[in-house]
Amino acid sequence: MIDFEKLPRFKMREIQIASMAPQWADVYDVTIEAVERQLGIAHVWCESNKKKAPKKDPVRFLNNWMRIAKNMGSLVSKPVDTNYKPVRNDDEVMSGEDFALMKEAVVRSRLKENDKLNLPGLLKGEIKIEI
Repeated sequence: MIDFEKLPRFKMREIQIASMAPQWADVYDVTIEAVERQLGIAHVWCESNKKKAPKKDPVRFLNNWMRIAKNMGSLVSKPVDTNYKPVRNDDEVMSGEDFALMKEAVVRSRLKENDKLNLPGLLKGEIKIEI
């Protein structure tokens, strides 16, 4: 919940800002806490820069603030669960035989490429390749 007692500059538009906060969180794919944090940062910036601070439309200012914060990386996305591990089927795991077949296929394709390049050492069998 946004405490507008701590944000007196935005208090006159309390209802508009409070209704926009969930929309900003949804649009920018962040938590509501991240939006509230940016509201506080924007308020402090306005207090520090009174000449540059908006005088007429703080909601428009905050909308632009959120956009810039997202582009600059200050408005962080929702955290991703790092404990997630995809479940693998046994069919997806490569066996030793599969690996040997793959290695053999790669060597054969390289031999064909070298054949096209006309490398004499490989064609005459002077260079041995183990499979």
